[in-house]
Amino acid sequence: MRRITVALASVDTTVGAVTSNTEKAIAFGREIGEAGATVGVFQEQLFGGYPAEDLIQMPEFVSEQMTALKKMAQALAAFDTVYAVGIAVHAGGMPYNACAVFHHGAILGIVTKEDLPGYGVFDEPRVFSRGQPNAYATINEIPVGDMVFEFPFGTMGAYICEETWTPSGPLSRRSAIAELAVVINASPNRVGVLDTR
Repeated sequence: MRRITVALASVDTTVGAVTSNTEKAIAFGREIGEAGATVGVFQEQLFGGYPAEDLIQMPEFVSEQMTALKKMAQALAAFDTVYAVGIAVHAGGMPYNACAVFHHGAILGIVTKEDLPGYGVFDEPRVFSRGQPNAYATINEIPVGDMVFEFPFGTMGAYICEETWTPSGPLSRRSAIAELAVVINASPNRVGVLDTR
């Protein structure tokens, strides 16, 4: 793997505000691209905000995120940067928390989250389905499932929060092939969180 630059973007999203979240993300994406970063990483559930809870059960809310992803990919197509962003998708009629990877305007794939937290302030199993190892589907010809991505700089795996510290999770399974692990995360706001951090 050659030397790369990774840029991290933490967008101050509002749950349910897909349009304004997308505009903020595109602005950050331009900064990242103009800075010449090899990879630009955005948070989990970038477009819909985290946690979206019952909004995930609304098909329009989820489909609006795919439209937002396409808009962002096209807006940043001129840059050489590879972008990884959090999104909710429906695949096979099931809702998934996922990470989309795009480059030069092309959405290369969407990796579904396998390990969903259901403790404390987290309630993902109630609204999302678990991604499955070795699963593969498509949404409008975009690959969805368990995959890694090949780039001139090396092989990149995309992961989402909880699944990176599960002993038998995708990080351990894909580590034999992925040279770079891109991990997107988000947490809900709660009383005392700043003191905890």
